[in-house]
Amino acid sequence: MIFRGFVPFAQKGSNMTLSQGGSVATKSGSYGWTNAVAAADESLTAGVHCWEVEITKTQHGNINVGVCKADVRPEGGTNRLYFQQGKAWGMHAGTGALHPGHLHGAGPVPEGSRLGCKLDLGAGTLTFYLNGVKHGPGWTGIVGPVKRCVEIWKQGDSVTLVRTEPAFRD
Repeated sequence: MIFRGFVPFAQKGSNMTLSQGGSVATKSGSYGWTNAVAAADESLTAGVHCWEVEITKTQHGNINVGVCKADVRPEGGTNRLYFQQGKAWGMHAGTGALHPGHLHGAGPVPEGSRLGCKLDLGAGTLTFYLNGVKHGPGWTGIVGPVKRCVEIWKQGDSVTLVRTEPAFRD
């Protein structure tokens, strides 16, 4: 696996707040998915990329973690990004289901847990890990360019990007 260092969130919708140098994304606006995306500036086009987020605070698990197409602009009013086919690929923390589509619920990712992502653009896959152990089937068919992103529904809920190299076990 390749860990390319810490890449913070840099783009956000109007209902998100970034803090601690872009490592923490918190839903600050009203409830709902509108303008609730935080994304990294870095476009990923090839190779293997690994990162983890800690589910810092969640009241109902309505947090999606994964990747979105590089041309998505979180500040542009995107509504329900993880429900739009071909725009994003992620996992819902409340159920472990893949979104869009609410597929293959692998079980919840509780508050305080780490949700890891391994994106292999050569194979077109996005694999998820709960506290270092593979969690669910993941996605296939992903083509870059994409960027890392999260989407949060509930005001006050947050995720924190982990600054250390992930420890995944396939």
